Amino acid sequence: MLASLLCFNALCFGMLSCGDIESDQAPVFTPVPHPDIVSSFGEDYFAIGPYWYFYDLGTHTLLEHDFVYYLHNEAQNLDALLEVESYYSEDGETGLMRLKIAHWDGSTWQETPYTFSRVIDATPYCLDLDPIAEVSCENSEWDIVVHTIKRPMPTAGFAYSDPNILARGHFTTPELNVNVRMIGDLEHPMNISDVSDSPSALQEREITLDTRRLVESGVIGREIIDSELGASHIYVQLTSDLRFAQWQIDTLSETNEETILSFSTRCEAMKSSFGQQSPIDQEVVTSTVSIPYDGSYSVGLVDLCNDSGANLIETQNEPYAGFWPETSTFDLIIERVEDGVSIRLSPGSNLWDWTLWDREYGENLGSTEFHPVQPLEEIWL
Repeated sequence: MLASLLCFNALCFGMLSCGDIESDQAPVFTPVPHPDIVSSFGEDYFAIGPYWYFYDLGTHTLLEHDFVYYLHNEAQNLDALLEVESYYSEDGETGLMRLKIAHWDGSTWQETPYTFSRVIDATPYCLDLDPIAEVSCENSEWDIVVHTIKRPMPTAGFAYSDPNILARGHFTTPELNVNVRMIGDLEHPMNISDVSDSPSALQEREITLDTRRLVESGVIGREIIDSELGASHIYVQLTSDLRFAQWQIDTLSETNEETILSFSTRCEAMKSSFGQQSPIDQEVVTSTVSIPYDGSYSVGLVDLCNDSGANLIETQNEPYAGFWPETSTFDLIIERVEDGVSIRLSPGSNLWDWTLWDREYGENLGSTEFHPVQPLEEIWL
């Protein structure tokens, strides 16, 4: 599943083979990540993400879907429609994106074209949608941020740069959070010129791409510690820096001043085929991560494959809101809000719940100790 999705949604530069797919075949597209982390590797969702495009196997270019996104923030009176016109400039320059942004004039949506001032890369490009302007990512004016993240391509043996559009959100405050509703889908393509509903009518629609998120909305969920095990499940994560990390949270405690997590981890380099892949069977490393907490919010970024085990990369008391550092430098986003602790994956990385897989498909070995694990073959298919 993962390899198929990545093959269609990848910036492959024509170097990859995608099985038996012919170059003139219409690309298959999955508009949301695969949610099953038991029989497959799945990932956390960050709206809008990379799902605005597909990879054309015939021309080896990124082509935009005919989707329109309605972005709304009541506190800032933001009502805007967003459509990706092209990943290329009118002269064909790669990564010099062109957007269409529309505002409601009382009776219709008025379009304004916008071309990025530089090529999209790993450096975040922050955009205020009303008025339309590039702004500093350090202030609170931006509504979307666009940058590439590293996404592993197992069949090729490397991580490619995946262009993501991210609406401001992900545990940010309600005053800054930008809700996203997607208008149109593969069966019902839409352009801004097709939208006639007013902002009030669009607000009646379900928020299809939730940027605020709840503690339980990530693939790991709210119940991090399994009451039967007395620890978390054992997971296998394919990280953005091309490693398989087998990990478990042994304990999780919350005090008034910090969040403390003890980890057991071990890692194995990813190979470009299932036949070459070594099992994850190294000695388990234990470590402790402590994230300061100010009483309302804190976040820590954790690298699972440091020589000394899980390692805290950095912390802050404001949400990243989509404006992360280079995603290959960390594997987990650990956030604490008043409602509890949330653990999400670094964008681009994928997770397999070995514990649940073993209960359903394996030998039911339990998860009180680590066993040698061979990653699922499907990740290379």
